[in-house]
Amino acid sequence: MKRMAIKKIKESPDFNKLINNLMKAKSDRVQKIIDLISEILISRIVIETNGTIAWLGVHLFKFEAFAYKEPYS
Repeated sequence: MKRMAIKKIKESPDFNKLINNLMKAKSDRVQKIIDLISEILISRIVIETNGTIAWLGVHLFKFEAFAYKEPYS
């Protein structure tokens, strides 16, 4: 069940767009944030599989808006 939820998230076009945009920044800080997001996603899926996609949609795009306010290194 956990693997299926992770697979659904990874295949989501919104999730892929977010990660691709973050990877373009190519900074160590962004990589650390991506790693943190991955950990949060996995722990969140374990805790709550129902509504995971909705939670990700709200929180990841709030994060994306925050990430682009920071200057690129």
